Amino acid sequence: MALRQASRAFLEPWEPTEPDGSDRFSERWATRFLAPAKSDRRAAFLICASDDGKLLGALSFFHVERGAVQSAQVGYWVGAAYADRGVMSRAIVIALAKAFGSLELQRVEALIVPENEPSRRLVQRTGFQLEGLARGYAELGGRRRDHERWSLTRAEWLASRAPPA
Repeated sequence: MALRQASRAFLEPWEPTEPDGSDRFSERWATRFLAPAKSDRRAAFLICASDDGKLLGALSFFHVERGAVQSAQVGYWVGAAYADRGVMSRAIVIALAKAFGSLELQRVEALIVPENEPSRRLVQRTGFQLEGLARGYAELGGRRRDHERWSLTRAEWLASRAPPA
């Protein structure tokens, strides 16, 4: 929680409002985020430095739909001290390999507030395609906000990772 609390001013503009009003920078929120870390409807991952294991951020797949859909939404955050260092670029590639591999997803969506330029650039670089605007999608900072809906399919992911012919 120290990393999230130290990064509060950096992260808070993009954090959704919890339905029960709880603080997304509290130990209670962290406990809920981590348990259960993996279920059929959700998979959460901590992002740690490869050299010393220091926590840098987190990523989760949630709203997982099975059956014919095989889809999920992705959410992520990185500590302010680690922003603009390529941490999330590397982490999302690793996580998507898992999503389209052992999690057997066929589609991943990212819903992003249009003003969140770093997140928009991240998904663009990763191969997500802009599908449109979800008007009034979620509450952030006490008000309903529009979100851009970005998606990446397993077929697109695999094609982008295939070696050139």
